[in-house]
Amino acid sequence: MNDLICVTTVEGEPRVLDTELAAALGMAVPANIRKDIIWPNRAELESFGVLGSRPITPGPHGGRPGTAYYLNEEQALLVAMFSRTEKAKEVRANPGAGVRRVSPR
Repeated sequence: MNDLICVTTVEGEPRVLDTELAAALGMAVPANIRKDIIWPNRAELESFGVLGSRPITPGPHGGRPGTAYYLNEEQALLVAMFSRTEKAKEVRANPGAGVRRVSPR
């Protein structure tokens, strides 16, 4: 997998931002990961730990406020399975590939 997924530490635990995972999985519209995969599977994702989230505000051109999700490794792998993209096969086969850790948030 050539795409880089940035992992940040959120409240002492490594997490990946939902839209970065979606982009690495090859989803055409990364923000759709929230309504198409995360929200419908929320209960199962929460069985692997707290579903970390932060509010996001509209940009300078307007838009609706929303929620960004920070997934732990188990949640990210589950989302990859649900995404059924070609790149998801690579993520499931080698979950640590293409991961870069960045400073805590």
